[in-house]
Amino acid sequence: MSKIIKIQPFEVWDIVMNEAYRKWLGIIFHHTVAIMQEDQGEYIEDMHRGGKREGYPPFRYGMGYHFLVNKSGGIETGERWTKQLHGAHCIGYNQDYIGIAVAGNLEHQRPTGRQLIALLELLKTLKFGIGMPHSLLVPTKCPGKYFPYDDVYECLNYMKLKQKYKTI
Repeated sequence: MSKIIKIQPFEVWDIVMNEAYRKWLGIIFHHTVAIMQEDQGEYIEDMHRGGKREGYPPFRYGMGYHFLVNKSGGIETGERWTKQLHGAHCIGYNQDYIGIAVAGNLEHQRPTGRQLIALLELLKTLKFGIGMPHSLLVPTKCPGKYFPYDDVYECLNYMKLKQKYKTI
């Protein structure tokens, strides 16, 4: 049985099952590489939980990312977020960083407008000023050459400034 749920950005903190929020250091951005158009949460959950990716074991807690932003603009999450569990998205960084994947192969296609809006809304809700591409940490093309770095970093910088000026 899948544990994937669809959420709105404003629900991010409300669905955490306990009050002991994990001390996250930031966000690592990914793309799923899957080119299907429909929402991908169930597919990614099945691939990860079932060990259906070559070279990877089954993931006990399913989808390795904390959030998945679909082409429709829908956001999906699973146990890793609701139970504040470590990720399974970037070796060496899973304990401390939230994994956010944008559905699609962003090496070959641009994200949809709905995806961009949902991603930025999610980032504003999470309120982190630190985020980096997967490729900065390990040799990979993830999250792809069409990942919207400029828009994402503008949003993250806004969050940093907002936190800075709250203390004045």
